[in-house]
Amino acid sequence: DTLLPLLLDGRGDETPAGVRRAFEALQRFKARTLRERMAGTEGGETRPPVALETLQREVLREGELLLETFAAPETVLVFAVRRDTVRVARLPGTRHGLLTRLRAWHRLLSTPPDPRDALARESAAAVAAALGRDLLGPVADLLTPGGRLIVAPDGELNRVAFGALVPRKGGDPLGVTHELVMVPSAGVLADLRRRGAARPADGPVGGVLAVGAAVGAGPAPLRGALDEVRWLAASFQGVATGRPGAGRLSLQDLERNPIQVLHVAAHTRLDDEHPWLSGMLVYPEAAEEGDRYLRARDLLDRRLRLRLAVLSSCETASGRVLSGEGVQGLTAALLAAGVPGVVASLWQVEDRATAALMKAFYRRIAAGEPAAAALHRAQRGLWASGRTSHPFYWAGFVLVGEPDLVVRLRRRPAWGAWRLAGGIVLAAGVFAAFLVRRRQARAA
Repeated sequence: DTLLPLLLDGRGDETPAGVRRAFEALQRFKARTLRERMAGTEGGETRPPVALETLQREVLREGELLLETFAAPETVLVFAVRRDTVRVARLPGTRHGLLTRLRAWHRLLSTPPDPRDALARESAAAVAAALGRDLLGPVADLLTPGGRLIVAPDGELNRVAFGALVPRKGGDPLGVTHELVMVPSAGVLADLRRRGAARPADGPVGGVLAVGAAVGAGPAPLRGALDEVRWLAASFQGVATGRPGAGRLSLQDLERNPIQVLHVAAHTRLDDEHPWLSGMLVYPEAAEEGDRYLRARDLLDRRLRLRLAVLSSCETASGRVLSGEGVQGLTAALLAAGVPGVVASLWQVEDRATAALMKAFYRRIAAGEPAAAALHRAQRGLWASGRTSHPFYWAGFVLVGEPDLVVRLRRRPAWGAWRLAGGIVLAAGVFAAFLVRRRQARAA
């Protein structure tokens, strides 16, 4: 915890060489195990750290700002990197109350708001502005208007809903003004882009496995979750619904078949003590409690062909936080299994608002928008709506991984829906005519 800050000039006027050494020293251990798992070299060849010059020249794109963070007890270092700029900011560390404030902020945002409580809304806005200034103020001028912010958090910063922060006085939340993406480290971003994770996959268009919790399964029914699954099947071609391991699809199928998207809308169970036991309730009919969950450990040793996993459930981006390694749990397991992009949640989500967000997200994905842009615009839509403008409804969802990920989905043709509706009307007409003739025959 003390070595990295000492690599910088202690007088506060850090030299470019000192900043470069400190940044590259951080990359030697930040998300190291995850990078090895992604490459299939765990316990063997160590992944080389990404050099700052390489990151600027080959990895980052125009309009992108990367914030790579390092959280120590006395100091939080924020490395702000653009293609043409590098800056480091020192923030007060966890011993100065930052940890307490971040936890309080998380509790505030993750609590369903009372629309009648104006004081609570004002308090949330005030905290968003204060934390926005404290965390992002020293680097806010580097944000490109309408650009993209890529955050590689460390420690408790992994739990921060950066999209709800307001970095400028009188401005809108960051998730409204900018595309926002989370990555475990700059090295993970470099690995994803080097292997071309953003390029559309070969194979047929479509390929979605949508898994929803049955009404009445788990702690509470998820009617919006089932609505998401049914809507996906009705809206896009190549959508299979069901549960992994039941019917015609299984985890082995995710490795062998050209399924592009795994969409899971189900209850989630976190295990902070044993994070790889965290799971999603997708086998509710199983006799044993322990067999009802798709767990993180079930994914770790897989090499999945998925391009995108959407975990439309509660707290799927959460888990045990390890310094330098980030959040251990479902999202990390999917990245380790080769999935370049995961949409996950930071807190308990609201059923109806989540269903609306997911529908808007998939419509934009099908229109050819990259994942980061699609999620950003879907969240803007909820923010612009009166009922769901509070960050509780939209800021908890984050994209972890490759921002420019593209998925090839094809909408069902409109004529198909009209044909279905016409068939229903025709059937109703035939049945009505049958009843009329039957009534006439009885009268005769």
